[in-house]
Amino acid sequence: MSNSNTCGSTPNHDHNSKSSPPSFITKPTKKLIPASHGYAAALKAGTSFRLIDLYGQQVIDMSAFVLPFPDNQIASAEHFSPQYTLFSTKGQPISVGETLRSNMNRSVLKLTHDTVKTHDMTFMSCFPGLYEDLGFKPSEHRSCAENMVEAFGPWGMKYLSQVKGPFNVFQNTPNWSLKPLGTSRAGDWCQFEVMVDCVVGWSCCPFDVEGFNGGKVTDVMVLLGLDKDENRSSEALMEQCDDSRGVPSEGCRHETGQVDEGDEEKKRLGPGSGRSEKMLGMFSASSDQQQLSFRSENQVELCARCVSTKGYHFVSRIDLNDCLINNWGSLEWAKGGNFAASARNIELVDGGKRLQASLGDGMGGFHDCTITLDERITNEDGRLVFLEDRGTLEL
Repeated sequence: MSNSNTCGSTPNHDHNSKSSPPSFITKPTKKLIPASHGYAAALKAGTSFRLIDLYGQQVIDMSAFVLPFPDNQIASAEHFSPQYTLFSTKGQPISVGETLRSNMNRSVLKLTHDTVKTHDMTFMSCFPGLYEDLGFKPSEHRSCAENMVEAFGPWGMKYLSQVKGPFNVFQNTPNWSLKPLGTSRAGDWCQFEVMVDCVVGWSCCPFDVEGFNGGKVTDVMVLLGLDKDENRSSEALMEQCDDSRGVPSEGCRHETGQVDEGDEEKKRLGPGSGRSEKMLGMFSASSDQQQLSFRSENQVELCARCVSTKGYHFVSRIDLNDCLINNWGSLEWAKGGNFAASARNIELVDGGKRLQASLGDGMGGFHDCTITLDERITNEDGRLVFLEDRGTLEL
């Protein structure tokens, strides 16, 4: 993971001191945090924010500093403290209804919703020296500590020594001997109520060694400025939210080549792509970033980023095991087919348009076969849907 714009041990952010920090985000706003990068925002007490793992198994480091800062210096600020929080929970993982506490023993953020219920408060943010010990050159790998310095730069952070211990969202290290390090799945989310005015920063963790973060770092989404009682689906909220006008980490556009929900992406996959409003059939014509998620031994989910008729992007998933059957070594469409029970080496091919697997033939043998997913999988306004009782499309 090359990075020619990685900050060193004492990043220079003098340019940030020339302008005031970004103002509070007070209305529903969405921000895509690119893989291996960070972002921070000033948030008002009484609002809430939601963190969404778009593709699964992605850890997000989170830190918070209470506003206003004494002497206007972030180095002197009250901040989220894992130690004070663990003291308040008697050493147990945080649960819905409990709060992340500061080094002044105040409640800073309250966990209000959580689809994963597995997080970490024992590990520091990954840092440049960690990757150097693993054989990477300083210019070859980003780190959460550097991401935090960049993200909090507009509020005066300049040095790695100012980075505080994080709350590691979706990280499973307290129980890593019992289950995989990454337990979140595509679309999982957690939501926090802001208890005091503060600036909150997030780092989409770049650590991709030994299977961490699923071995592939992916984007995450944060929805900001929500009502504290908000409980609608993430898809509905993203329809409502504005794109963030806050300050992203340096170089994210240059490195990732992504525009945050930008016009170019909408032009490529938007309503002008020639689809009808309902977008029947040919899901791949209005979707991208297809991948498989194996949520259990016999559950194979197709995950994709789908565009809606209004040009918004949503991550959707559908259980292919509920759409396909193994008919004596051949893949066929069938509701509740349970093909995965007698399949192995299941993978996507042809850019995610076809599913390939080796199927048992009922006589001890296995046969390799593929099926075109566009035949029966459609994108209906940003959602993957199985077309039952439909004829196969001519491709």
